[in-house]
Formats: sequence, C-alpha cells, structure tokens
Amino acid sequence: MRNKEAGARHHRLIYLLTVAHRRLQRWMATRPESEVTPAQAGLLFVLGRQDGVLIGEVGAALDLGPAGISGLVDRSAAARLVERRIDREDGRAFRVWLNINISRIVHGIVHILNKIVRVTR
Repeated sequence: MRNKEAGARHHRLIYLLTVAHRRLQRWMATRPESEVTPAQAGLLFVLGRQDGVLIGEVGAALDLGPAGISGLVDRSAAARLVERRIDREDGRAFRVWLNINISRIVHGIVHILNKIVRVTR
C-alpha cells in the first residue's frame, strides 16, 4: 500500500528535485562552451564577490566539507583558475585567490544559464 500522506509527497518532491539537480549539473558539464565544471563555476562566483577568502569560508558558501573544498580548490588550481596561498595572519590557514580574468568565464557561464532558462520555459 502506498503512503499518501503529505509527508510522503514532500519526500517525493525532494527526491525529484535532487535528481533534476544532478541531471542539470551533468548537462552543464558536457556543454562544449563550458570551460569549467559547475562546482568550479560556484567557486569562481564566490571569489568574484570577494577574492582572497579563507578556504573554510568558501567551503561553507558552497556547502562543502573540508575534503570536498580542498579537492575542488586543488583541481581549480591545477586548471590555473585559482591560487591557494597561506594566510599572512594565521600560517595554519589558506586563502583562495582568483588567478584569471573572471569576466570571460563568468560570461560563458551566464550564456549557459540563459540557455537553461530558455529550455525550461
């Protein structure tokens, strides 16, 4: 017997939103005009607002744990998108800095997002 309570419907909605989110991220990652992954795009948007942010603050903004943000920053640094530097005030902490002209990549990301909006209308 199927549970038809309101709570069960909310669980189904959350499941469907999660599936849609994953599919959208996969689609965005396969676009030929995309120079960065969706996760890297999020990192660039955070740093576009405030460059030189502590790595933990970037992780919190992107809802990533220590291992996740460390890997993302490592991959982004390898792609020469960002630099990881030791904090001047606290030698144990790292700050993340943009390593490129963000406007070109952000323009590409905005172009992809506009396509998504047109498709979903």
